[in-house]
Amino acid sequence: MSAWASISGNELRQGDVLDRCRVPILGPGYGISDVVEDLPTAQVRLLILTQSCDLAIQPKLTKPKAHSVALCRVYTLDEFGVVRSDFAKADIREKARQGRIEGVHLLPSPTDPKDNQSVLIAHFREVFSLPFAYLQAHTTMLPQRPRLQSPYLEHLAQGFARFFMRVGLPLDIPPYK
Repeated sequence: MSAWASISGNELRQGDVLDRCRVPILGPGYGISDVVEDLPTAQVRLLILTQSCDLAIQPKLTKPKAHSVALCRVYTLDEFGVVRSDFAKADIREKARQGRIEGVHLLPSPTDPKDNQSVLIAHFREVFSLPFAYLQAHTTMLPQRPRLQSPYLEHLAQGFARFFMRVGLPLDIPPYK
């Protein structure tokens, strides 16, 4: 059983990887003045996080429940090493593989699931919301794309939920010694 399916077409589902999506890059001074500025963008690889049921086209409405789609940035291991230099260390990669690093979720390689050097990294600290219509049109320019399959899809959703549902307490129970 493969973790990924290769799909085409413009149907969007949770777990789809979309290459070369344009996302806005806003600096700290963007929009402060009344001067109309060009919106800077970057082309990145994204992973759909919105539930598939919210992306399904409603029969009588010809549109989905979700007008905007939640996505996170996806990196190769080498690309993520530029973002976080500590990922060059095997012990950090192992902690990430075990799910012990907040905001990072490792996905099996779409090309060789047994190769832990070609994993993909879903980075939950880089979340974007893009219009459904933009993403659907964008998929027509992608000949094929990977779609995460069950149970890896549910594992991703669980990791994303766990990251966003964290609650920090002002005073925690002291540790046992």
